[in-house]
Amino acid sequence: KLGIEKPVKVAGAVVCSGPYHNSTDRDITGDDIVEMTTAKLYEETGIGPEDVNIIELHDAFTIAEILYYECMQLCKKGEGLKFLKDGQSTHGGKCVVSPRGGMLSYGHPIGASGAAQVAACVKQMRGECPGYQVEPHPKVAMTSVTGGGLSGTEHAACTMHMLVKGW
Repeated sequence: KLGIEKPVKVAGAVVCSGPYHNSTDRDITGDDIVEMTTAKLYEETGIGPEDVNIIELHDAFTIAEILYYECMQLCKKGEGLKFLKDGQSTHGGKCVVSPRGGMLSYGHPIGASGAAQVAACVKQMRGECPGYQVEPHPKVAMTSVTGGGLSGTEHAACTMHMLVKGW
């Protein structure tokens, strides 16, 4: 319609505020806001974790990627490390996670991380990533960015997008 040869559609976008915790008995092996936002995104789009081919996630800390596998339902709770070791998060696996190296690799541009993630997914879906192109080209992509931790919260906000190839 617009003359775009390889269109990518935003199937859904969700923003959630972080939960407040006023105790020390909470589970710190997960991330409530990422779980909550992921569930809302799956519900809004009708797309589930089994449909997602590529994810750009907020991996500004090394442990975050493993925890987020579980929060995003890519694997069961407690199986994030196994998911990684089994190669399920890389080329040829269940879902390619951060194929350009993640935030620790490209510098984590605070305030622009979410836009950079969406652009990276669009480029992957269009087949425009020589040297690190996911094959076959992804048809469904998801992004997740968090930020703004406050006293008593995990993160102040989480924003997630679901992208689909074509219209």
